[in-house]
Amino acid sequence: MVEDLLRRFTPTTIKKQVNFEGTTLALETNCLAVGDRFATSLPAPRQHSSKGTVSWRVVAEADTSANEFASSFTRLQADGMAFISLGLQGFLAYDRQARVGIAFIPEDVANDETLFRTVFLPCLASIMQR
Repeated sequence: MVEDLLRRFTPTTIKKQVNFEGTTLALETNCLAVGDRFATSLPAPRQHSSKGTVSWRVVAEADTSANEFASSFTRLQADGMAFISLGLQGFLAYDRQARVGIAFIPEDVANDETLFRTVFLPCLASIMQR
């Protein structure tokens, strides 16, 4: 069997919906801490969001460390696609047209409220800006 090095098949069975700057964010994740951080950091979605819904899949990886996380950022953007590298241990990618994003972060970041709120959420806001 071929190993899935990109972890494309990591199950993301935890689902939450939150209001993120006027947009309903439909979150799927593999980590309870990620779901809890989103739920405690952001309000519940409004009944009728004028900005629609964006789907995000956030995979927390247990075998990576937050030590190199956010040591340097790289941002690329072209043709409605955006990418932010979070140091050596994570990234966010977003397709504006499809309104779909994916992020891989160290599980340590999900467990650290300060890192999650001060690094991950601002990067999420930045990548979703038009």
